[in-house]
Amino acid sequence: MKRSTILSILLIGTLLILATVIPSPTAQAGYADQPPPLPGWTHPVSYGLGVDTTARHGINLGNAPIIRSSPVIADIDGNAANHKEVAVVTSDGFLHVRRANGTQLWSPVQLLPAPCSPQSSDHVGNSNPVVGELLSDGVPYIVVGYGTILPSNCDGGIVAVNGQTGQIAWRFSLRQWQQQQGYPAEDLYGVVASIALADTDGDGKLEIAFGGFDRNLYLLSAVTSTTYTVRWYYHAADTIWSTPIFYNIDNDPELELLAATDITANPLLVPPTQDGGFLHAFDTAPRTPKRIEFQTGFIWRTYVDQVLYSSPAIGDVLASNLGSELVIGSSCWLPISDRNTPVTKQGRWVKILRLSDGAVLQTLNAPECVESSPALGDIDGDGKLEIVVNVGWEGDNGIPHSETIAWDPDNPTPKWRTIPYSANWDPDPNKRFNDPNGGHLQSPVIADINGDGIVEVLTANFWSVVILRGYDGQQMTCYLSPACGSQPSLYAWYTVKATPAVGDINGDGVLDVVIGGGHQFVNGPSAVPPVTAHLYAWTNLATVFPSQTSPSGYQTALAYSAPWPQFRRSATNDGVLNVPGLQAAITELFVFTDGSMPETYEIALSSRDGSSLNLSLSESGDSQNIISATLSSPTVSGTTPSRVVITVNAASVANGVYPVTLTVSAPSLPAVTMNVTVRKVTVVYRTLMPYVAR
Repeated sequence: MKRSTILSILLIGTLLILATVIPSPTAQAGYADQPPPLPGWTHPVSYGLGVDTTARHGINLGNAPIIRSSPVIADIDGNAANHKEVAVVTSDGFLHVRRANGTQLWSPVQLLPAPCSPQSSDHVGNSNPVVGELLSDGVPYIVVGYGTILPSNCDGGIVAVNGQTGQIAWRFSLRQWQQQQGYPAEDLYGVVASIALADTDGDGKLEIAFGGFDRNLYLLSAVTSTTYTVRWYYHAADTIWSTPIFYNIDNDPELELLAATDITANPLLVPPTQDGGFLHAFDTAPRTPKRIEFQTGFIWRTYVDQVLYSSPAIGDVLASNLGSELVIGSSCWLPISDRNTPVTKQGRWVKILRLSDGAVLQTLNAPECVESSPALGDIDGDGKLEIVVNVGWEGDNGIPHSETIAWDPDNPTPKWRTIPYSANWDPDPNKRFNDPNGGHLQSPVIADINGDGIVEVLTANFWSVVILRGYDGQQMTCYLSPACGSQPSLYAWYTVKATPAVGDINGDGVLDVVIGGGHQFVNGPSAVPPVTAHLYAWTNLATVFPSQTSPSGYQTALAYSAPWPQFRRSATNDGVLNVPGLQAAITELFVFTDGSMPETYEIALSSRDGSSLNLSLSESGDSQNIISATLSSPTVSGTTPSRVVITVNAASVANGVYPVTLTVSAPSLPAVTMNVTVRKVTVVYRTLMPYVAR
């Protein structure tokens, strides 16, 4: 697998829509009817009748359009009283941050250390920014990657920017690292994947994990406000598109790092490799030497039959497996074929893996490849997590469109499939559009956008942010103008290829929706380039999306809940979601006893989301008091589990079967029921003497 060939075709396929020739617009209704913009998130002068909204949605950032970078909503200036800020990167490599009122927090930061010359249609700003207090001192930092996708003279790496000042605190250059370490030069140095942040060892300083196109996976640690150290780097032998994830997979005090990488077939290696991808789990302790050679140094590694651009998510999605699982989608590359000649490709799945050893527990069937990253959330009100992804690569399997798909994790067949449609400027007012590459990197998010306690799924497709009803996937936004009727639109006036973000930016208790893109008509209805970057924010969506009636059995959530509100769920890209609740190691216990002495059994209790819970215990069916049960602790959390201690004393009862039901509960959460069945059987022992005949 030649990386340059792969990346070239991926780039062309992803951005093909951006090169579409768009006719001069005519005045139409429908998709210009939008929820109100967040106050201040507008441009000052209208771009013209019929090519703008009346409210002039979108802040003109003045740079090249935002292509792949997804916005992050976070406290960036360290002052929560000023509400939250939004950060995003333009395709020409400038980091922008806007306050809740739409004003600049500080001047845009140019991420590249020196001017360079990317190839035509390539970009230097592709990564999503993440936000965290690197030193736990109240100062947030933005950490973001930069560099091209195709070979170029451009540097690649990551930068850490002080959120309060907008100054670059430090830079990690992949090209300089290669020169310092002395290994052979690479032809690619860009960082397209996002970065993951976590305190892996409890020292109050965050670790920084990311992969690069230089074929290495890196783990750094923040040291001071201006310095970092490299804990280790793993030579993955192929490109890394996926964002890694931190999680404790073995219940020791430290977090582990899980990462997805691509791999090319090489029969000369020992062991030989096949085309596809690997999932790895690594210890996060510092190493000497810092370089971990290919095929060494991991806790476990799992091979899959497709390259991996999807970034993993973690949640308790399978009831059949105790604890949380890892969820990831396949890509769409293998086998290589002409984009106009559909072939039977490998992949087309979402896999669920056990965290302790990487074993595949479930494979969910997808109609196309899944380059997007999974979003987890209870979308149907049943108290359990579902999995939502985007699928679609132009020409894959002959399917000319992308889809958004949801699964119940224990069922390989999708729960629902929806083709998201958008509108565009076209002479035919009844034509609707779908991005055939809508599954390429752009991912869905999950949130209750109108405060009715029923969550929606949001995704970018073509020129719009599309909103789908969570429990059945029905599209709620306009896709056919002017026949939309009263359906509103979150129309962004140019192709959007990023993941939207949802959050309460200005602290008014209402969720806002943000996406970065561009505006085709900055220069008026002539639609003449250049297109400039615009950052859109819609608010008060309840004014245009009325409350829904939930289906029978739907457990309504809190108003404006947001289980998966932005790329990888949080500002630090933690990628982890568990429904709050209790989980018992076993729920059925069968005891055989002769009653000669008391017997004790223990059942571990854990908290599915890792939070502390107050417990209570009740028993039923124990009329003869042969079973007693106590809790080892009045609280339980994910890291310090409690136990139900069961004592069986059947000395005073007759032989027989004695069923008991134990119920462990926590406030406002579903209880855990344990069925204990005791069978008493008296065993009579006899001594047989040998008979000797004389």
